[in-house]
Amino acid sequence: MPEQDSLIFMQEVLQRDFAIAPVDKREQLLQQLADAINNMISTDFSRLISILYRLDIDEQLLKKQLREQPDTDAGVVIAALIEKRQWQKWKTRQEFKKGSDIPDDEKW
Repeated sequence: MPEQDSLIFMQEVLQRDFAIAPVDKREQLLQQLADAINNMISTDFSRLISILYRLDIDEQLLKKQLREQPDTDAGVVIAALIEKRQWQKWKTRQEFKKGSDIPDDEKW
């Protein structure tokens, strides 16, 4: 179930920037994302950079991954980094959500 919840979370986040259609599988999401990224590389690179900045994708890590995988499609590499970062955000939110079961008499 956590994988499905994280997939829904990622779709919601990415829908705004990449017009990702709802999917049932992680692989479908990554393929759509890679295609959208490749399209933005050729048509609106500055917008892509802005989105990556807002999604908190580490620039140095991105450059390193692109250098280390020269034969891999850039959209696929970037999509994998976005997925990894969104997964980290989702996990963090789940951890903090668990701690929100504070009894009413102890809340501020």
